[in-house]
Amino acid sequence: MAAEDWKAALLPASFRGVPFRVDVQTKISGRREIEHEFAKRDLPYGEDMGRRGYRITITGYVIGDDYIDQMNALMAELETEGPGTLVMTSQGPINVYPGPYTVIERRERGRMAEFEMNFVEAGDVQSFSPATDTQSAAISAAQSAATAVSTSLDSAISI
Repeated sequence: MAAEDWKAALLPASFRGVPFRVDVQTKISGRREIEHEFAKRDLPYGEDMGRRGYRITITGYVIGDDYIDQMNALMAELETEGPGTLVMTSQGPINVYPGPYTVIERRERGRMAEFEMNFVEAGDVQSFSPATDTQSAAISAAQSAATAVSTSLDSAISI
């Protein structure tokens, strides 16, 4: 990649379609591990529990003669319930829940509002839904077994 190509590859940042500019963006993740320690054993046992959900912090800003309208639009989206699409400049879109945010307006920086925004990866709720209703299946099996036993007992008594 040429020295200036990385700039051309950057995407315009936005949350739920509301654009903003970025000063700093951080993305925290890694692996979730549980360490099991046992009595009378010197070595622990580590268990990998999967990837951590992304935690994203962005320091950004809106600027221009209409910065107040831009600021209000971004605040409205940050306060809307449910997940939304965050477009990060170098990493593309990700589905996130908005968390706490801070807005800073400085006298010496007119026509501008700074944002400190926090997001948490939304993930896929459906992946946590049971594929089979095991409770209903167990109740149905028990009812079938009870019916079979009752029928069998009725047949044995009438002989």
